[in-house]
Amino acid sequence: MKNFKDAVKEILTMFEREEFTEQLAISIIRRRSDEDVIPSDNWSILNRLIMLMIGRTEDARTYLQWQSIGRQVKKGAKAFQIIAPMTKKIIDEETGEEEIKLIGFKGLPVFAIECTDGEPIKRADYKPERLTLNMERLIEAVEAMGATVDWSAMRGTALGSYRPADNTIKLHSESYVVLAHEAVHFAHNTFEDVLSIDSAKAEIVAELGAAVLCILADEKGYEKQSYEYIRKYAKTDDPKVVIKAVNSVLTTVEKAVGIIIDNMVPPALKEPPAL
Repeated sequence: MKNFKDAVKEILTMFEREEFTEQLAISIIRRRSDEDVIPSDNWSILNRLIMLMIGRTEDARTYLQWQSIGRQVKKGAKAFQIIAPMTKKIIDEETGEEEIKLIGFKGLPVFAIECTDGEPIKRADYKPERLTLNMERLIEAVEAMGATVDWSAMRGTALGSYRPADNTIKLHSESYVVLAHEAVHFAHNTFEDVLSIDSAKAEIVAELGAAVLCILADEKGYEKQSYEYIRKYAKTDDPKVVIKAVNSVLTTVEKAVGIIIDNMVPPALKEPPAL
């Protein structure tokens, strides 16, 4: 059975030669119905980033929008502001037709769902009906460490996310490598505040850790994706610089991956099903 050092050696060899196994397509969870649409689905990319990075949430609405679905903003809750366009109706002097003209922008206060109480929001259940043994073991490990794993339809471009505020791992894909990436973010955060360090370093740690977990679990087809992901955050086209970036985080990756592995229950030690 391969260990961490064996996995890293294999990764470095592939990265140096840029020779990878046949690449697998990453699965994407798609929305099943219009009922699962939330207001922020139609926001600009900038406003969705504000929601995720400043609001620390994936669902934010105005005070009246929350009231309209039977939820009340908690007393003392603080809003954060997104950017809303300001428009004005004008009459075109040549055609006489009425037009809507953009005249500027203003801040619009919205509240995160975590700041509200009331009627539950109906959401489609996107948890896969069946999970592979590798997925089950990894989910069990992070849940044993105190994380929550949630599944939802893909919104925006992210395949997954990790929220340190409440240790929630959100998955928009059923691919093992996506879960592994977010799991490493979580494990990394147990000994170093991932929000306080350089984001590029945090992403390289997470993706290299995911590649290691894939090799240890004998998951194939993600090696090239990992290389391209790390190359992107290393901001280089030079393979030697990519290797340098990998080597610079090996100690951190080994610690994060080790924490995850220590919390995995070997299949042989699981209790047999009751007869």
